[in-house]
Amino acid sequence: MVLEEISELMEDCNSKRQILKDYRESLQNAQKGLLKFASQNLPKDDLSDLEHFQNQFYIQLINIHDLRHDYKAYQQRLKVESQLHGGITDEILQKQKELRSQYEVLEDIIKGLNKNFEEFLQKPA
Repeated sequence: MVLEEISELMEDCNSKRQILKDYRESLQNAQKGLLKFASQNLPKDDLSDLEHFQNQFYIQLINIHDLRHDYKAYQQRLKVESQLHGGITDEILQKQKELRSQYEVLEDIIKGLNKNFEEFLQKPA
């Protein structure tokens, strides 16, 4: 039973880290699209929006990196704690909840950012 719980937590971490990696690649591609868009002759309002998206992509890429790192550290801690205590402590479960909450917030931000960026790219010139 305990090994199954640990295995499930580890798999959840791996899954979240992979999804975050996919988001990272998506944002990097959006940055490339942003550069192509920026090469056009743009009105001043669009330049302001362009800067906003550039900043947001940068910030969210940092957030993705940090959360992926936190998940990896959590996995390492999960291994050590399970060996030391033979199971999962309440502290470990609480950390999992915190990571999941951070993940959900970041995911919502990224989805909103991607939606807004797509709308920006579609707006008439």
